[in-house]
Amino acid sequence: MSDQPSDANSKLRLTFLGTNCLCLHDGETRLLIDPFFTRPNLISLLRRIAPNPSIIQTCLERANISRLDAVLLSHTHYDHALDAVLTARMSGALLAGSASAARLAAGGGLPVETCLRAEDGRALSFGAFRVNFIQHAHLTLGGLGWLADGNIEKPLLPPVPAWQYRQGEVFAIHCQHPDGSLLVMGSAGEIDPRKLKNISAKTVCLGIGGLAFKSAAYRREYFRTVVGGCRAEQVYLTHWDTFWKRLDKKPSYLPLHRLVEWQYAKLAHREGIRLVCLQPWQEVVL
Repeated sequence: MSDQPSDANSKLRLTFLGTNCLCLHDGETRLLIDPFFTRPNLISLLRRIAPNPSIIQTCLERANISRLDAVLLSHTHYDHALDAVLTARMSGALLAGSASAARLAAGGGLPVETCLRAEDGRALSFGAFRVNFIQHAHLTLGGLGWLADGNIEKPLLPPVPAWQYRQGEVFAIHCQHPDGSLLVMGSAGEIDPRKLKNISAKTVCLGIGGLAFKSAAYRREYFRTVVGGCRAEQVYLTHWDTFWKRLDKKPSYLPLHRLVEWQYAKLAHREGIRLVCLQPWQEVVL
């Protein structure tokens, strides 16, 4: 479907920066969700990993980000949180996330007063944005995924093995603004439909990482629960790209994930919902 903005008069802009990294701003306040620029390759993942300051700086400059008001974390797996602490420090941002995120911040030396605790149903305000965290399950795939389950129990100072970035609490992030509303699903895990009953979001950023390995029925129910639950009019697909590939390279789909996009394009068309698979560095008007 068309990728043209739905409201060209809105001040609200969203930039996709790969995986589930999203920059949301209104010209005054900038929020960055799940910063992940370093993107270590598969060989690196066999060793210890750490954020790369040079890559982070290059990506922030390319995205025209010199200052951030807050870094928001949906959870603390490495592909969502590896660069969170350093990005917050470099941009002067507050860091908002789970208790595990606070232990990342402690390991990285962020001052306690710059860390905000995200809790289920708790709202935080940044400029004209009101941000609500909605706890839900992480997608389960079996295999070795259990290695990164659970919480980060003590301050984490990289370099460390990737599995030590344990997921912690998992949140959908609902951002309300006078110019629009957005729900970000960083993980495609199950969410209680009752939690979305009073949530309204014109736009959903739907993370699809791992969904190629779930049943078509699961994918359909996830889409309808989230998109239908908050009565969204447009859906932007995220977390579809190969996240061990650098952002300055041509993006490619995670294995079999083009099939997920096709299924969701059909669902969206049938239900009259606009759907776009966001490309890295793409900016849209909300």
